[in-house]
Amino acid sequence: MVELISGIFIIGVLLLFSKVKVSGEMFIGQKKQVLSIAVYIYGVRLIRRQVDLSGGQQKDKTFREVLDQFHKMSENFGQKVRTYGNIASILLKPLTFRKLAWTTRVGTGDASSAGMTAGGIWAAKGTITGLLSVKCTLKCNPLLEVIPLFNQRFIQSELDCIVTVRIGKAIYAFLMAMRKLSTKKQAFI
Repeated sequence: MVELISGIFIIGVLLLFSKVKVSGEMFIGQKKQVLSIAVYIYGVRLIRRQVDLSGGQQKDKTFREVLDQFHKMSENFGQKVRTYGNIASILLKPLTFRKLAWTTRVGTGDASSAGMTAGGIWAAKGTITGLLSVKCTLKCNPLLEVIPLFNQRFIQSELDCIVTVRIGKAIYAFLMAMRKLSTKKQAFI
C-alpha cells in the first residue's frame, strides 16, 4: 500500500514539473476562418482540435465583412484586456513562446489606402508582440509579415505559434487569477 501511495506521489510530482507544448495555428481569410490546436506532453499528442470560427457560415465573405470582423475582434480583445489586465498578466507570465509567425496579406483596391492599412497592421502587430515580450518569455525571434496588395481587395491573416508551459506553473497562475477574479467581483458588490 505504501508503494502505491509513493508511486502516485512521484507521478504527481513529475507531472507538476512536466512541460506542456501547445501548437496553434489560426487562419482568417475571406472564405474560411479556422483555428487548429494541438497539445503535447513528453512529445505525445494528447489533443488535436480544429475549430471553424466562421460560425457555420460557408459563404464567401466580402472584403468589408472580414474587415468588420477584424475590427470587432480587436475591440473585444482591447476591452477584455482593459477589464482583466492584471489577470491576463498573471496568466501570461508562465508562458514561453517557442515559435511565433504571423503573416497578413491585405489590399484595399487603392494603392494609397493599402499602404496606410499595411502600416496600421504593422503598428498593431508590433504592439501585440511588444506586449507579449514583456508579459511572457519569447525564446524565438517573432516572424511578422505584412504584405500589401496594392490593386486587389483582399485580406488574409495566418498565425502560427508554439507555446510551452510547466503544468505546476500553469496551475499556480490559474489559482492566482481565480483569487484576483473573486476579489474583483467582491469589490463590485
